[in-house]
Amino acid sequence: MATFTNTALGQLTHVQGFEDMKVSNLIDPTTHKWDQNLLHGLFTPHEAELIASIPLCLNKVEDVVVWAFAPSGCYTIKSGSKFLAAEQFRSQQPSLTPNDNGLWRMIWGLSIPNKVHNFLWKACQNAILVKYNLQWQHILIEDTCELRKMEVEDIYHALWGCNQLSQIWDSVPSLSFSQSKTFPSIREMLTFTYEEQKNVELMASIMWTIWHRRNQVRTSSKDYLLSQVIHTASQALATFHDSISSASK
Repeated sequence: MATFTNTALGQLTHVQGFEDMKVSNLIDPTTHKWDQNLLHGLFTPHEAELIASIPLCLNKVEDVVVWAFAPSGCYTIKSGSKFLAAEQFRSQQPSLTPNDNGLWRMIWGLSIPNKVHNFLWKACQNAILVKYNLQWQHILIEDTCELRKMEVEDIYHALWGCNQLSQIWDSVPSLSFSQSKTFPSIREMLTFTYEEQKNVELMASIMWTIWHRRNQVRTSSKDYLLSQVIHTASQALATFHDSISSASK
């Protein structure tokens, strides 16, 4: 008895006499379209409709084996090693737990641009390409901070913990606790800021600007002083809030 798994309906459809049947047998070899008579003869009307809704290629193309993790489509030892390293890296990242639901609701509830929402979410998932993560994936040789050459650039250090960033955070009274408090990660730091009813939206905008500045300095020859970060972040947040107010009128 052949068994077809119907994930859309959450049940199994059993068809006798078609043990060796393949998907290609359901396609008319002349028209290269689904064989409607066969579909409706083997499946329920709803199942047949679901299958028929799957688009098919009208041209007859030979199947080829492609390695999706290399531009050429061909497997190489280097691409295989990178794939395994990335898989191992992802498997060791903190996963979403029920206790994190409040943090996620807080992040997505902030009145900030979507790019900043996404940035915060990635930062809390340790999915930002700081030097530590890149070295772990064997993409970089060293993982030291550009500002503090002797310290490792992980996400917490790059956005908050680096001493060179204290001139930024200390200039905002409600966020000037970078020297007096340390946290295990960005998650705990954001949670503390929110629970203490401090300006999380400004903090988020500043962190995004710090990261943007860091990348600009690394990829271009233009000067982007740390002293410009607060003004840029504050102005961007104010412009966003003004646009929201104008749209609601």
